[in-house]
Amino acid sequence: MHLYVEDADAVAAQAVRAGAKTTMPVSDMFWGDRYGQIEDPFGHRWSIATHVRDVAPADMQKAMQQQMCTGESAQSNRQESNHQESNHQESNRQEAGAHA
Repeated sequence: MHLYVEDADAVAAQAVRAGAKTTMPVSDMFWGDRYGQIEDPFGHRWSIATHVRDVAPADMQKAMQQQMCTGESAQSNRQESNHQESNHQESNRQEAGAHA
């Protein structure tokens, strides 16, 4: 399922608080959207996006080629996702301890 929303960051954060897992952190994409992916507790994958800027086709092609050549975006996305997931798990452990 793909959703265009007013604030992709807020929607993704809300989903994680409700039990979803970040599979791709929301970040700026070369095509002009803030875009990310989550997986809900039932295993359904959702993509969430907010259009933030218009990008000319030539600029989009150039940015896509740069991303493909460097691979930086994919690597930083994996690192950020792992960091967010660790923080979420730690928060859940602390909350469970507080209610015990």
